[in-house]
Amino acid sequence: MVTRKRSALIWLTTLLMGWSVICHAKFTASVDRTIINQNETVELTLRSDKQEFGAEPDLSPLHELFTVLGRSQRSQYQSVNGKTQSWTDWIITLRPKQSGYVVIPPISLRGEKTKPITLDVKPAGSNQQLSGKNVSPVFIEASLDKEKVFVQEQAVLTILIYHSVPLYDDSRITPLTIPSVISQQLGEVKNYETIINGQRYGVFELKYAIFPQESGEILIPALKFTSTVASQSRRNSPFNMFPRQIGTPVEEYSPEIKLTVKAPPASAKGHWLPAQKLTLTENWSTDTSQLKVGDSVTRTIEIKAEGLTAAQLPPLTTPELNGVKLYPDKSQTKDIPTDQGIIGQRIESIALVPTQAGTIELPEIRYRWFNTTSQTIEEAVLPAKQITVAPVATSQAQPTAPSAPATAPTPSVVATQPEINTTLTKPSPLSSGVWPWFTLLFATLWLITLGLWWQQRQQQPKTANTLSNTPAVENASTQKLFNGLMNSCDQQNLTEIRRLFVQWSQQALDNPQIQNLQKTDECWQNPALSAYLQALDNQLYGNQSLPFDCAAFKQQIKQLKPTKQAKPAKHSLMPLYPSLSN
Repeated sequence: MVTRKRSALIWLTTLLMGWSVICHAKFTASVDRTIINQNETVELTLRSDKQEFGAEPDLSPLHELFTVLGRSQRSQYQSVNGKTQSWTDWIITLRPKQSGYVVIPPISLRGEKTKPITLDVKPAGSNQQLSGKNVSPVFIEASLDKEKVFVQEQAVLTILIYHSVPLYDDSRITPLTIPSVISQQLGEVKNYETIINGQRYGVFELKYAIFPQESGEILIPALKFTSTVASQSRRNSPFNMFPRQIGTPVEEYSPEIKLTVKAPPASAKGHWLPAQKLTLTENWSTDTSQLKVGDSVTRTIEIKAEGLTAAQLPPLTTPELNGVKLYPDKSQTKDIPTDQGIIGQRIESIALVPTQAGTIELPEIRYRWFNTTSQTIEEAVLPAKQITVAPVATSQAQPTAPSAPATAPTPSVVATQPEINTTLTKPSPLSSGVWPWFTLLFATLWLITLGLWWQQRQQQPKTANTLSNTPAVENASTQKLFNGLMNSCDQQNLTEIRRLFVQWSQQALDNPQIQNLQKTDECWQNPALSAYLQALDNQLYGNQSLPFDCAAFKQQIKQLKPTKQAKPAKHSLMPLYPSLSN
């Protein structure tokens, strides 16, 4: 009877836990793009962070502003490193019924609702340039968001591949390669539908951010698109029990486009940063108003620029502060692709440890950039800041030791002492004769052990002292590079210090992938060394007036202890062309 009650209790608890998970399942919505034409489709993805069985989202709020053209459902389950994750997606194909700003309303599932999404729907006449023309079953359009840009300014190239016939999944397009231009694909290939002259077309959309590195006129070349048109008769044949990819090959080229690249204006000095928007923000790990001597506080500064890659953002300089020890962390960089281009992000963190009480004066930080929208030089500024450091709270005074009493102890204390027997007894023979022999025996055994240990030590091969301040070297080549690095530090030759440190690190760590200073910093994983390497780069390329402390850097190198790192596994090559799916 007790067993049945216990089983029922366990079953009820499990049911309640499952119901709690269902009630708190996360339900979200996303779209593949937010700017479309009225005659185009958009894919709405509804996701529940659990596997749903029998439950369906309520799509009725969509019918007022959208035509639902199709829907599909898929569930996935995965386990990575012991952590399981499952979800269910509903993919809804929508076509807006009107232009302007159209809102996808909240969709509900099991009491949970998604957040609304706003679409920018352009008028249906956006493809009027194709009206009245004999449109091919497969054709390509290419366009730039700007006709003229400055050197290193971003331009967004859009490639649209239209097809009114079914294509196999072997669609390919050649990569974008332009001399003296850095290009980067923005996200994945988008796939949607549109209507041209009453004909429904599937569309592949690719976007690239391009950054010209030289002034003049550049030509964006034609990109080659290849695919296979599925044979309609073979597809519908009742005898096609084992279908093969039989169809008509198709090959199309995008039009060539010219782009004018202008030189930076004469007013631009220092770092040239052409961006649409640039911001500086800072965060502190703790409240700076409660700071005391010896406390640690971390200052994190984020630089975010629209229209620039993270590699284009120069590092911030770290001035010396009186009464403060600074411990800069390794910078973090990231490129965030969007439909409008790249957003470059650089995050720099530095720990501050006050060593004395008083006021810390943090100077203002200025980041000079060129606004490509207003065509003006601007500065992002973090204002100067004062931090008051309080002294360490003094501990409570320790009580002083009491002085010795001037008088003799009280009689009561003496009375409690036991009576002492003053009669002298003759020591026994055992106590006087045996213990010296035991002592001699133990001493003899100890001397024998010491001798055996010394003999074994002399027979061991001599090995290099791994705790020495000078790093161990494996061969003459590594030793030669190390000696040259030391001499360069003595001569204060910063260029040679940078070059030899990279070469020596490559051999000392046995890592052929170390080809530059950044990779060297990553492999050593030494915060103190990172600060010196950043200061070295700032001195060489950042127009810094403060001298680089070559002697301190030399001592820092001597403290390094090289360890062999596991060589990375060889990875297979990525596909040459991006894959396009129907």
